[in-house]
Amino acid sequence: MCKHIYYAVVTSAGNFTSPIAYVNVRVGRKFPFSDEEFLSAFKKATWDTVISTADLNIIRDANYEGLARIEEISDFFDEDGKCNVFTVPDEDAVL
Repeated sequence: MCKHIYYAVVTSAGNFTSPIAYVNVRVGRKFPFSDEEFLSAFKKATWDTVISTADLNIIRDANYEGLARIEEISDFFDEDGKCNVFTVPDEDAVL
């Protein structure tokens, strides 16, 4: 699952010039892993890659019927408090 996230993020942010800062993933009530397990697996899967700086933000949603979905990815905030936000296409976002 984490490798899928990696490929979806890299594909969606292909023209990204700044490092990826945040990957927001919504997980449903059927998601079988704890936040700690998911975060650990994500860090291992993205170690020494172009998104190794990214933090995984897990959004638990008991109303979400699916397993997990990449909501958005973004770079770091600039001095004005702005950042680039990219959405992942539906065909790549649903896990």
